[in-house]
Amino acid sequence: MSLVWLIAGYTLLGLGGSIACLNFYLSFLRNTVHKVWWKNDEPRRVSGFPLVGSLFLVLAAVLLRQSNVWLFLALGFAAMDTGGPHWFLISMLRRRSGPKDSH
Repeated sequence: MSLVWLIAGYTLLGLGGSIACLNFYLSFLRNTVHKVWWKNDEPRRVSGFPLVGSLFLVLAAVLLRQSNVWLFLALGFAAMDTGGPHWFLISMLRRRSGPKDSH
């Protein structure tokens, strides 16, 4: 594989991993941190970058597939990315199988 594709793969891995971590933070950690620091203030809902991180990470996995370490790191970040399509499906299935309204 040429050096250009390796650099592109590492760049996509870095960008996609950063976006995945941001999406994870915004989904699970932000409200807790906000409540600890600002006790009386209600946090606003903030959206991350849906699909962007997962797309970058899948492309990075394709470009870095010759190295198992980088491949599995990219796929691990993609699994953690709460803006990815797999988390969308999980949330839709949870919502569909959730408790029914009694109204």
